[in-house]
Parts: sequence; structure tokens; C-alpha cells
Amino acid sequence: MAVPCSAIAKSGQQCSRPALAGKRHCLMHDPASVELRRDAGRKGGYARSNAARARKAIPEAMTAEEMAGWLSLVFTRVLTGQTSPKIGAACAQLARTMLVVQETALLEERLAELEERAGIRRAS
Repeated sequence: MAVPCSAIAKSGQQCSRPALAGKRHCLMHDPASVELRRDAGRKGGYARSNAARARKAIPEAMTAEEMAGWLSLVFTRVLTGQTSPKIGAACAQLARTMLVVQETALLEERLAELEERAGIRRAS
């Protein structure tokens, strides 16, 4: 059976977590584990960040049609409570930006073709 932590919690009760092997305190109360707790907190906080969750959910590259399908899924997940509205809003903004970039690239390509046909050279 595990030895209970000997620390007193903020509530005034004895901590209910088991003590680390060969120590009197659990991970949260052990004075020698400060750096370990900080590292765990940093990693945990990053994994829960909106950016990290969005990165896991977004495919590498999409066509406009694929993006429309993906946004439809995100929309449904937001409506059913499976995805945070903040994530949905961020995805919508990213999709808008990606579409603007795609449209700009297409327009530049078409302009370059027209200039080539007209014999006009663009300054690089």
C-alpha cells in the first residue's frame, strides 16, 4: 500500500495523493520536484493551447472544395459542442486567408500569362 503524502493541502486536510517512492511528499508537494512540475506544466499548457489543437486538426494542404468540406465538419462539431467556438472561429479565419492566398496566386498566374501574350515584361 502506498504511503500518503505528509503535506497539508490548502483546505487544511492532509494531501490524499501517494508519496513518491522513498520520500515523504507527493510530486506536487515534494520540494525537490519543482523543475519537474514546471516542465510538466509547460507541456500540459502547450498541448491544451488553441494553436496546438488546431495544428492537430488541420490537414497539410487542401483544395477549395476540400476546405469547404472540412469547414462543414468543423461547423457541425462547433454546433454539437465537440469543438470550441474559438477553434471554429480560428479555422474560419484561416480558411478565409488561405482562399485569399489561392485567389491571389491564380490572379498573378493569369496576369503573367496575359503580360506574356501582350509582350509586356514585369519588373522583378
